[in-house]
Amino acid sequence: MVQSARRSCPLPPVTGLVLCGGQGRRMSPDGAGIDKAFVTFRGRPLVQHVIERMTPQVDTLILNTPSGPAWDALGCERVSDRLGTPNQPIGPLAGIHAGLKTIRTNWLVCTPCDTPFLPRNMTRTLFAEQKRTDAMAVGVRCEGRLHPILCLLHRGVVEGLERFIDGGGRRVEDWLRTIPAAWCAFPNAESFINLNTRAELEAMERP
Repeated sequence: MVQSARRSCPLPPVTGLVLCGGQGRRMSPDGAGIDKAFVTFRGRPLVQHVIERMTPQVDTLILNTPSGPAWDALGCERVSDRLGTPNQPIGPLAGIHAGLKTIRTNWLVCTPCDTPFLPRNMTRTLFAEQKRTDAMAVGVRCEGRLHPILCLLHRGVVEGLERFIDGGGRRVEDWLRTIPAAWCAFPNAESFINLNTRAELEAMERP
C-alpha cells in the first residue's frame, strides 16, 4: 500500500484509484491486447508515471488490476473487479465499483493508467469544485472535452452505480449524469492526454 506524505493544506481523507484493467488492444502490435500499464514511456512503465503524480495527492493509492505477480513490484494495494466476467467485461465502471466498495475513506479520486501528465494539483482542484457545488461526484472538463474517468466520487454513490450497471449501463459519462456530477474546468489539455496507441506514445516520447 502506498501512503502519501502529509499534504501541506488538509483535504478530506481521499483514496486514489488507478484503473489498469483495460485490454490494450490498440497498443499491442498484433491487436491481441497488452498490459498497457507496463508499456515503457520515457524509461519507465506508464503506470509508474501516474503513481508518481497521484501519490502526493491522496492518503492511500490503490490499483484496479487483473491478477498477476508483476503488479506486486509496484508496492500498491490492489483491488479486482467484483462485477462482470472475462467473457462479459463491464469496463471501467467495474473498476470504479471495486474501488468504491474497498475504500476506507469517504472520497475516491479515479484516473486511468495511461495519463502520464496528470496535473499535480488535480485532487485539490476537484475538491475545490466539490466544495463549491456540494456534488457527490466531480468530473474533469478541459477545453470543452469531458474526461469522465478522471473523477472525484463520494462512496455514497456506489448503490446508484450498482443499479446503473444492473440496468445495462456501461459508460462512465452516462452514469455520472445520473448522479448528477459537477464538471471541473482545467486549463491545459496536454495534462489529460491518453496514450492509447504506439504512435501516440512515440509522438510524446521526447520531453
